[in-house]
Amino acid sequence: MLQGRILHNYVSRPYVFHLGRNTANLTRNITQSAAMLFTRGLLPLLNIMMEVLLVLAVVVILLATELLATMTVAGVFIVITGGFYILTQGVLADWSHRREAHAEKMIRMINEGVGSVKETKILGRENFFVRVFRREALGQAKCQAFTSSLTQLPRNVTEVIAIAGLGLVLLFILGKGDEIQAAIPVMGLFALATFRLVPSANRIISAIATVRSGIASVGSITMDFKDYVGVEDDDVSAPEERRPLPFEREIALIGLGYRYAGTDTRVLSDINFTIAKGESIALVGESGAGKTTLADLILGVLSPTEGHMLIDGNDIAGSVRRWQARLGYIPQNIYLTDDSIRRNIALGLDDADIDDGAVDRAVRLARLESVVAQLPDGLSSLVGEHGVRLSGGQRQRIGIARALYHNPDVLVMDEATSALDSQTEHDITNAINDLKGSKTIIIIAHRLSTVRSCDRLCVMAGGRISGIGTFDELKSGNETFAKLVALADLGGTPQS
Repeated sequence: MLQGRILHNYVSRPYVFHLGRNTANLTRNITQSAAMLFTRGLLPLLNIMMEVLLVLAVVVILLATELLATMTVAGVFIVITGGFYILTQGVLADWSHRREAHAEKMIRMINEGVGSVKETKILGRENFFVRVFRREALGQAKCQAFTSSLTQLPRNVTEVIAIAGLGLVLLFILGKGDEIQAAIPVMGLFALATFRLVPSANRIISAIATVRSGIASVGSITMDFKDYVGVEDDDVSAPEERRPLPFEREIALIGLGYRYAGTDTRVLSDINFTIAKGESIALVGESGAGKTTLADLILGVLSPTEGHMLIDGNDIAGSVRRWQARLGYIPQNIYLTDDSIRRNIALGLDDADIDDGAVDRAVRLARLESVVAQLPDGLSSLVGEHGVRLSGGQRQRIGIARALYHNPDVLVMDEATSALDSQTEHDITNAINDLKGSKTIIIIAHRLSTVRSCDRLCVMAGGRISGIGTFDELKSGNETFAKLVALADLGGTPQS
C-alpha cells in the first residue's frame, strides 16, 4: 500500500529530518498526494499507453491508404498540440504547486485550530482559523477549477483540426485528379478514422495534462523518497537490530561536537566527560546552552558531527538502535494517544504483545497506582486525545511509566517536571529518586531544586562544559552555576 510506504518512509527518517518539516506537509503527502500519485500519475499514464496503441493502429491504416495527406494532417496536429503543451506547461505547473500549498495550509489550520481550541476559546479567536481555512479552501478550489479547465481546453482544438483535416484530405484526393466518386470510399475511411481518433486524441491530451497537473503532488513525494532506502518489514531485522548493546561500566563522551546541516555555527563543542553506570547526573545551564542537543546525542536521535560516544569503550555509531534498546526517555511534553492508559504505557505494541507484568511494574515505579485506582476502568480507562482527561501530573506519570515499561538501564529526562506545580513536581522527583542506583539517570534541569540529590551536575554555557561536580562544589566554585543558584534563591527560575 503506497500510503503505508510513505508513512513508513517518514517515521523511519532521522529525527533531524522532522525538525525541518511541518506535520501538515507530511499529512498532505500521506493522505492526498499519495492518492493523486495514482489518479494524476499512474492511471493517466496507463490510459495514454492504451490509447496510443489504438491511435497507431488506425494511423498505420491511413498511411497505407493516403500517405501524404495522413502525414500532413498528423504534422499539423502535432505542431498545434505541441505548441499548446509548451505554452501551458509552466502555467499548469505553477497552479498545481499553488493547489498543493493551499491543501497544506488547510491541514495546518485544522491541526492548529483543533489543537489550540482551549486557548482560542478563551481569547475569542476561533474565527481566525475558520477564516484562514475558508480562504485556503477557496484558493484550492480556484486552482483545481483552473487546472481542470486547462486540461479540457484541447478538446475543442482537436475537433477543429479533425474537420480541417477531412477537408485537407479531400483536397489532396481531388488534387491528384481523381473523380469525386473515387474519393468517396477514401473519405468514408478517413471520416470513420476521425470518428475514432478524435476521442482517443482528446483522452491522450487530457491524460498528459492531468499528469502535468499532478507533478507537484508526485514531486513532493518523490523528493522525499529520493535518498530513502526502506525496510519492507521491520520485524525482519528487529531481533538483531534491537538486541541491547552491552552496558556494564560507563558512557564516555569524547570530543563531542554538533552543528545543524547548512550552518557553520557549532551548537556543541568539545564535550568530554564520563557517566558511570548507576550514576545520576544533571545537565544545567541557561537557555541555549546546548543541554537538549547533548541529550539528543546521548539518546542517539542526533549524530555528532565531531567526536565519539562510547559505551564500555565501543562507539555507538552503527549500533544506535541497539543502544536505544537500553534507554528510557521522558520528554517535557508527554504525547498521549487517544487510547487506554495500558496501551499508552506500552506505546506501539499490539494488545497480544503487551506484557501486563511489565505494565504493573512500571505503574508501581511511576507511583501511578493511586491514579489508576481512582479511575472507573483502571488501566483500561481512556485518556482522551493528548490526554485531555488527565491532569498534568497524571500525564507525566504515564510518561514515566512508559519510559520504565521496557526496564531500561538508562533514563533520560528532558525537563520532565518543569511544567508541574511544586507538590506534583516533588512527588514525581521522589519517584525518580527511588530509581537512583538501579538506573543511570540523566536529567535536563529546569529547577535546581530537582537536581540537588544528583551525584554530579554538568554545567553548560555556550555549547561547552563550564564545570562538573556536586551541587555544593559547583555552587562555591563555578561562577555560571552560582548565578543560577542566586536566581533560584531570589525566586527566579533559571531558563533552559
